[in-house]
This record gives sequence, structure tokens and C-alpha cells, in this order.
Amino acid sequence: MMQEVKRFVTTRILPEVPIMVGIDHSATGGVVSALSEAVGADRMTLVVLDHHFDALPPSARMITALQSELDLLRGSSACPTRSSGESYCCGNFLAHLVGAGVVKPEHLLLVGVGDYPSEAAGPEWASFHEAYLAFERLGCGFFPLEAFGKDYEERLRQFLRERITTPYVYVSLDLDVGGDRCVQAARYIDGPGIDKRALLHAAEIIAQGSQSGAFSLVGLDVMEFNMHLLGLETPAGLPDMTVDTAWSFLDALTAKGSPTFLSAPSVLAHPALSPKAGRFEEVTR
Repeated sequence: MMQEVKRFVTTRILPEVPIMVGIDHSATGGVVSALSEAVGADRMTLVVLDHHFDALPPSARMITALQSELDLLRGSSACPTRSSGESYCCGNFLAHLVGAGVVKPEHLLLVGVGDYPSEAAGPEWASFHEAYLAFERLGCGFFPLEAFGKDYEERLRQFLRERITTPYVYVSLDLDVGGDRCVQAARYIDGPGIDKRALLHAAEIIAQGSQSGAFSLVGLDVMEFNMHLLGLETPAGLPDMTVDTAWSFLDALTAKGSPTFLSAPSVLAHPALSPKAGRFEEVTR
């Protein structure tokens, strides 16, 4: 999928700004790969709002989780081995992008991750923790779910301001980051995420940075819609707010349609991006 999306973006979208709405988050890798070639990996930051850190092979999650269940049954605490070289998918695509040099680890920022390693977890999670924190040692930045506590606003603003040091930024929203709080129809919801206020605050901070000229948005996406649940009432009888949340996020990120993509003159000067790339088209809802 990644190569197909990359080829489509390169031949059919660029030099306009790619904006994608979809299901499988791994498609983001194709868009980011195309942009990385166009502007340079050392000049673009990838900001991912996600409940999960999609850089680990599925076995690191599933085998470890299964092992912890088995350990409860047989009284063992042995750590499972983890397979490597698993195929590109929505659960590990970020690792592939970092490994291929498409995204520099110091320019990969994760916001809202609920699986950030906890010191209180049992020893059976040791291999998972090591695989996770290895990326942090490489330079990846994390503002985890647990950081969205009291008075988080200024800390989030500082995190994004200090860690975004490139002239270009791509923003990717995995809807499960707001799972069970402001999103009901997302794939892989396995726990409550951040609320709508926090999600929009993150978008507003990025929009302010773009409008100030600190950097320019070169693309964005909203991914992991669960089409089977979209628009349905929750078991508690509440309306599904997924689409409303997605629109509100886009409004906040683009300052409700203002040309935040054009805020930095460097975009217009870049040979791979044309002036008309910066206009966020108004879409009739």
C-alpha cells in the first residue's frame, strides 16, 4: 500500500498539498514518503496524534499480552521472545519510515499515546518496553496520554514548540487518540483517550505555529475510521461524534479554512511546492 500511495501522491497530487481521510493508518507512510523526497527528511517533522505508538511489530504487543495472560495461569514470569522483520502494517509503519530514513527519529513526535511504558508493569512486558523506549533513545518525542493531566496546556505547548525545529510539518490524526471520549467510530479502541478539548488544543498550537511563520504545514490526514460504527449510537445511547470531532480538528488545525499552509514564505520558494499548494479548499459538509 505504501508504494501505491506514494506513487499516487507524487504523480497526481504534488505540488499541491496532500490531505487524506481514510481507514488504514499505514497509508500515511506513502504520503510522508512522497513529501520526504520532495522537501527532505531533515526538513520535515511528522506529528502523530495516536493512542498507540505504531512503530512496534504486532508480536511485541500480542505475544506479550498473551504471555501475561498465560503467566497468570501457570505462575511464570518469563519474558517472551519477539519476532522481527514483520511486514509493513498499520501497527509498525513508523518503524519502517524511520528505518528507511524517510523520517528522522528526532523529527517524529507522538501525542496522546496511551501505551507509553509504565514502570508499574510486570516483567513480562520488559521486551515491549525495551522496543518502545529504544525509539525514544533515538530521539523520538513523546507527550503521552498520562501527560494530559492538570494544567497540561502549557507543557504541551512547550513540547511542540521545542520539538518542531523544521520548516515543514505533516500532521497525522489516528482517531483512536480520542477513543471513548470524543470518538466512537475508530478502529482499535482499547481504552479511553484524550478528550475533545485536548485534541483541539493540540491542533490550535500547531496552527498558531504555522500562522506565526515558524513552520508550514505540508500535509495532513485523518485516519482509522471504523466504517461499521460510523454514525451509530453508542451502547449508552449517545450519538456518534466521530465525524464532528474530525471536522472540528481540521477547523482548528487550519484556523477554520484560513491559508495556514501559506504562512511561511519558504514553502513558496521551494521548487517542489507551488503557491497554489497552500490553499485549503472549503468543503461542503
